[in-house]
Amino acid sequence: MYDVIIIGAGVSGAATARELSRYKVKACVIEKEEDVCCGTSKANSAIVHAGYDAAEGSLMAKLNVRGNQMMEQLSKDLDFPFKKNGSLVVCLHEEDMPNLQALYDRGVANGVKELRILNCKELKEMEPNISDQAYAALYAPTAGIVCPFNLNIAMAENANVNGVEFKFDTEVTDLKPIDEGWEIHTNNGVFRTRYVVNAAGVYADRLHNMVSEKKIHITPRRGDYCLLDKSAGSHVSKTIFALPGKYGKGILVAPTVHGNLILGPTAIDIEDKEGTNTTREGLDQVIEYIRDLHFDKSDIAYLRSVGIFEEDFLEYLRDFRFTGDIYAIPEGTVVFPREPLVKVTAPIMQAQLVETALLNIINHQSLIATKTERIVYAAKGDGVMEFGLRRAQGPDAGTYGARAAMIAGCIGTSNVLCGKMFDVPVKGTHAHSWIMSFPDELTAFRTYAKLYPSACILLVDTYDTLNSGIPNAIRVFKEMREEGIPLTFYGIRLDSGDLAYLSKKAKKMLDEAGFPDAIISASNDLDEYLIDSLKMQGAAINSWGVGTNLITAKDCPSFGGVYKLAAVKDKTTGEFIPKIKLSENAEKITNPGNKTIQRIYEKETGKIIADLICLVDEKFDTNNSLLLFDPIETWKKTLLAPRTYTMRELLVPVFLNGTCVYETPKVMDIQAYCKKELDTLWDESKRLVNPHKVHVDLSNELWHMKNQLLDTYHRK
Repeated sequence: MYDVIIIGAGVSGAATARELSRYKVKACVIEKEEDVCCGTSKANSAIVHAGYDAAEGSLMAKLNVRGNQMMEQLSKDLDFPFKKNGSLVVCLHEEDMPNLQALYDRGVANGVKELRILNCKELKEMEPNISDQAYAALYAPTAGIVCPFNLNIAMAENANVNGVEFKFDTEVTDLKPIDEGWEIHTNNGVFRTRYVVNAAGVYADRLHNMVSEKKIHITPRRGDYCLLDKSAGSHVSKTIFALPGKYGKGILVAPTVHGNLILGPTAIDIEDKEGTNTTREGLDQVIEYIRDLHFDKSDIAYLRSVGIFEEDFLEYLRDFRFTGDIYAIPEGTVVFPREPLVKVTAPIMQAQLVETALLNIINHQSLIATKTERIVYAAKGDGVMEFGLRRAQGPDAGTYGARAAMIAGCIGTSNVLCGKMFDVPVKGTHAHSWIMSFPDELTAFRTYAKLYPSACILLVDTYDTLNSGIPNAIRVFKEMREEGIPLTFYGIRLDSGDLAYLSKKAKKMLDEAGFPDAIISASNDLDEYLIDSLKMQGAAINSWGVGTNLITAKDCPSFGGVYKLAAVKDKTTGEFIPKIKLSENAEKITNPGNKTIQRIYEKETGKIIADLICLVDEKFDTNNSLLLFDPIETWKKTLLAPRTYTMRELLVPVFLNGTCVYETPKVMDIQAYCKKELDTLWDESKRLVNPHKVHVDLSNELWHMKNQLLDTYHRK
């Protein structure tokens, strides 16, 4: 029996444990992660606030000011980095000065020392890089910055040295009152304690709701920060805040104790309470590969041992770095056969070294994205979840395939690693084996509902869908409602049987029980054709989990992208000499020259008319007419009237002279862009069977260049 058990080893739990360790108390900290500081404590701005922002007379104000006063001595006692650098709240307009004055008055009332308001001149002297638009600022010298990791770890270590136990990888599943206190049920056994401290962060509501009739719900909010390197660390010396306005507190800029500069945060409500991951904006798989491409000593040693490479080549690889240019069509863009997705301009050795990797990356993800879009289209607005990792051709294919599926329109993936790497929603339910591990189905459902009250999708076909699964699910939903738990996202999943018949029966049973808004999700070897068929049959399904047929693109398991030499630069003139590959098959004859792509839209509707492959130095004027013709069947022509169309160049620079100049959006932003791109297709081009083909034509100049080369080779 413990005196106190603290649930959560973040900064609050660790601080509580340290304070208790000063007394003769048998205490323990339970943490579901593998170490301290794995949740929200690791993902904050690391600012020690002065205390002027909290409401006057509030407990928050009192503790904020007191905590600020303690921090300097605490950092010395526990040996963690802390710097009292001061903070500035910047006012940009004279008319906002009353708000700045109110903030000053509140700080004085809260007991914040040394507060003062600076005029523009004083502010510029203190922070030379501040905007010229700044009118005044509130200066709080007592504010500081700290390392959240070191602070959290230092307090936990001190508590542990003083006798507090720590139990990691231990997740609380239930809390039960007993005569002497509480019984805490976990995945690692049962613990008994007189008192419980709930320091579970975003999971505090779950623990609270286990024991209290008054239910609460925490909506997690993700704040994204940009962490700049040390070259920007001296840009400001103080923590800079914008004066709060009608749109919130805005973005802060602050140095870190390690010499970096941090900017942020955003504020985005999310479903995933684990949304504390660090993401690498500006890097996708291709960019990452090109940036990281090098050969270390062990690589060189292996290549030498093979015995087929000359020593001068190995010396070349020793200092290898990509120095060329790469142009590409942005991810999420609708593309069509025969057009260049990526253009590499580089020394031939470099261009050939990156060939296989680029093809592997682009072909695979383009394949999965294309398949996913067809599935999403068939679902007609219902949510599609990616469930394919178990059937993917290896972990990388599963993770990057899930990324491609998210871009193409999935609402979530069961691949948690993909969620972590690319900041996408993670969704799923439980397995049949999980249900079977319980004494009965009802107990399994109740346990799941307790664990995931805000995402309670119950798998109902383990034993008997209509006579057991759905009735038990309804019973659990009723119990949740009686306990005051909001039914925000709940329902059932069907994974076998006649999905059309079972979904209709399930819908009727749920409606009659008073749950008309319950989700009915389906899985089990789905693809676009089966989903389309179920829709035609009137299936009462509004959520789809698609695995094997999506992640493997089962009916078309390869993407025919190729990598061909199109031109060679003349060293003397700097001009590109076009090159062409010949074939008996007209479709396989390459298009020569240094090319780009112009996408042509109907001005009135914004729909795609055609894509035009042309040479980079060609100029077009939409005020003139434009003649399009089929590059093979040249008698097929279309004349676009002046000012009836618009044009957009698709290829954009990604690397220039070996330096990345492209900032890759987040996956969910690419998804939003992809949805807009799909809206530019005519409905006839989207149909699953016999879709209308979008024309990909050659410009007149490129067509003539190609045919001149063909004639030249024919004469030889």
